[in-house]
Amino acid sequence: MEDQLAFNARAVFTWRSDRLYRVHLSGNELFFIRLGGQGGWREGALGGMHGQPLGLLLLPVVWLLDRWAQKKREAKMARSDARPPQLQVREHIHNFRLAASDVVAASLEPPARLQLHGYHVGRWRLVTAGGQKFNFQFETLADMQWAQAILSRVLADRLQISVRWDPRRGRSVRLTA
Repeated sequence: MEDQLAFNARAVFTWRSDRLYRVHLSGNELFFIRLGGQGGWREGALGGMHGQPLGLLLLPVVWLLDRWAQKKREAKMARSDARPPQLQVREHIHNFRLAASDVVAASLEPPARLQLHGYHVGRWRLVTAGGQKFNFQFETLADMQWAQAILSRVLADRLQISVRWDPRRGRSVRLTA
């Protein structure tokens, strides 16, 4: 991943299904390549059943499904990283490109207090020149760190960073002035 200028981010919507994207930087453009759909199935499937006898019986099944989903996601990431993002944009209706000059404002923030779209370590809010607003979530610390490195390079002064990782607490926290 060191030679790849890419990271994963989940686009979250109020009335539509979430989408997991592989975000590539190529030149001065960000390419959003869809890797998968709705996340958080695990929380919804178990829904607090892990303390119940039936929930304990389902744990091996959930573990196997997690492994299968992880392998599938890694295969999609490898395919996405192997080909130029310019060629992948037309492969799915939800893939898109965004020129860095079209970004009016962007911010990296700590996770929401009420995590309605599943566990995440941070958020990325984005506003385009056309008035479109996007909300993304980072599921891993590595993705958030890569996003910060890549986005601060391409968006410069339009990116507001208000989050840092606190190793003592083991989570992202808001930067204080």
